[in-house]
Amino acid sequence: MVNPKQFAHTPKLGQSERFAEAMRKAGDSVDLVPVEGRDHAFITPGYGDDGTISNALARVDAFLAGHGFLTELTRK
Repeated sequence: MVNPKQFAHTPKLGQSERFAEAMRKAGDSVDLVPVEGRDHAFITPGYGDDGTISNALARVDAFLAGHGFLTELTRK
């Protein structure tokens, strides 16, 4: 396993925005949600707090469900 804090490169927001725009231009669906004060891998344990991680994963679930990849969302 790799310690995520050892990554040498963290994409900057502008880089992510350009990628998202390129994906949209290619006809793909993209939801880019910048999170103030968080790094790229903030859903990795040790990077973000539980509330931020839960919110991000719920958004991912909703995105996938909205595109037919998940048929049922389960919440605890």
